[in-house]
Amino acid sequence: MNNNPLKYTDPTGHGINTISNDDFFQRINKDKTSELNIWVGDHHCIPDGNKLFADLAKNIDLNHIGNLVLENTSAPISGNKRPTSVQTPSMLQTSVNHTMRKHNVNETQATAIYNYKREALAFIGSKFKGVYIGGEKWKNPRLEVSRMKGNILARVGAAHLLTIVAPKKYLTLLHSDSYPVQEKLKPNTSIALIPRNVIDLFIKSGDSRQNNLEPGFGLWVNGKDNKPENAFLVFGKGEAMRERFGDIMQPMPMSLSKLSPIKPDPDLSAMNHPVTP
Repeated sequence: MNNNPLKYTDPTGHGINTISNDDFFQRINKDKTSELNIWVGDHHCIPDGNKLFADLAKNIDLNHIGNLVLENTSAPISGNKRPTSVQTPSMLQTSVNHTMRKHNVNETQATAIYNYKREALAFIGSKFKGVYIGGEKWKNPRLEVSRMKGNILARVGAAHLLTIVAPKKYLTLLHSDSYPVQEKLKPNTSIALIPRNVIDLFIKSGDSRQNNLEPGFGLWVNGKDNKPENAFLVFGKGEAMRERFGDIMQPMPMSLSKLSPIKPDPDLSAMNHPVTP
């Protein structure tokens, strides 16, 4: 495997590196001493965020991350309610129906979202403690995080990771620590991961990073299948980002729409399309 990063620069000059999926997990799992908190950005109407969340839960070293954290705005901030690995058939149908109604998706999409979430939840108990964040409509995320012992792998709405200032219509409803939650609560030890398809939807709905005066650093990670549409963005600006990706990370543009394109790993492409003599 060739772990050398590949740099591609678009016409605007905003080039960030692309690394393989294996290289990413090697960098994440090799260091088990310093603090690392991973935040996955989700878009609730597609399965990509839950898919990445499940893949991380499966492949991260169990000695490295202690808490599996899921956004649940209806949970009490008391911490008395927790996610569980037990998923019954009735819970499947209830969850699928809820997703279809709330996010206006079809049954196939809602089932895929649930199944990836269930894959991640299956590791609660044997590998992680299950915890909710964003309870009571993001009333006090700082209190919720203060109770968590150890590093976290969290899945929240992508807007909570990408939005610098909460929209005015939410200012009276949500705690100020809700945007961007990783920078407000774990500023030096967090990295954020956003699937490519989630970023595309976020851009279409309005890029809220335009006013970010202190952009961080980022890189693309190819999906296991080497398809650019299954890649994800890694970004951050603290020590956790520099320790693991300091040799390959590049400054992020002010707008997500100006990110350089993702390119497939040439080694994997050669394997999939061998040249005949």
